[in-house]
Amino acid sequence: MSVGRSTARGCALGDRYLARAPYIVELYKGLAPSYGELYWDVQAAKYEWAALLAGPRNLDVGCGVGLGVRLVGGYTVCLDLSADMLARAVDVDKVVGDGHCLPFRDGYFDLAVSVSTVDAEWYDVDGFAAELMRVARTVVMGVYVDGEEVLQLYGHPPA
Repeated sequence: MSVGRSTARGCALGDRYLARAPYIVELYKGLAPSYGELYWDVQAAKYEWAALLAGPRNLDVGCGVGLGVRLVGGYTVCLDLSADMLARAVDVDKVVGDGHCLPFRDGYFDLAVSVSTVDAEWYDVDGFAAELMRVARTVVMGVYVDGEEVLQLYGHPPA
């Protein structure tokens, strides 16, 4: 199945985020080998909740090593900024990319999930959510605010 590419368009990435992106890539390069054993227990409950909203086509933005893909189910694309993390994801279509500027067609996915990815201090949270909503009918997004992750749910009204 081909997910297609979006038409060429500009994506505005904030200066704070752009300054932070190389640090994030380096951090996860070091975490990749042990990420699953360190964080799976914390992530599993979030993915189980998101899976209740999954459809046949899903997107995991900031998927890391792809641990949540089996819980989300259906056809799920794994997108992450870190190629080192994606190298450890198995049996899944992988895309190195940024959640602020997704390379997918409008409305292609039933669900976009992004947990433990967005920090309100560094990300344009509204822009990130809008980009996920552009490509998916429903979005489950975890946003860190003052060190605590808050899960948020976004959805398009029924047609």
